[in-house]
Amino acid sequence: MELPNYPRATEIRAALIERADLIGRALGMSRGALSKSALNDYQFLPKVAAGGNFTLRSYERLMKWIDGRHRDLQRDLQELQLELQLAEREPYERQLTIVKGKDRRRGRNMRAGHDKRKTKRRARSDLTVRKVGKNTAKV
Repeated sequence: MELPNYPRATEIRAALIERADLIGRALGMSRGALSKSALNDYQFLPKVAAGGNFTLRSYERLMKWIDGRHRDLQRDLQELQLELQLAEREPYERQLTIVKGKDRRRGRNMRAGHDKRKTKRRARSDLTVRKVGKNTAKV
């Protein structure tokens, strides 16, 4: 009866470093920065790469962190692909995005009366509004 093969320490260490390097390249992080983010220890991955030992608890924490970042990257990739598909469908229908009353391009408050350019823009684009002195009036 033969015993089944089990992964050796060098194989586990190599797999851990390889996986950490892949996610590090995707995130633009060094081994030390990745170690700090995952385990709060700058030296963990550099020590492991140099042949140092580690506990199963550290290994599991790092792998869970890598799995979480991998899922985040996959979700971001899917969102970007969806945005690209939408942009291809409607390339000429891009409008100014106004969020919470602010114009992101100029960083100014776009409430009526605070920006004369918006009042003029409304007056040109909407026939029901015309400029009367400092205020606008509906026709």
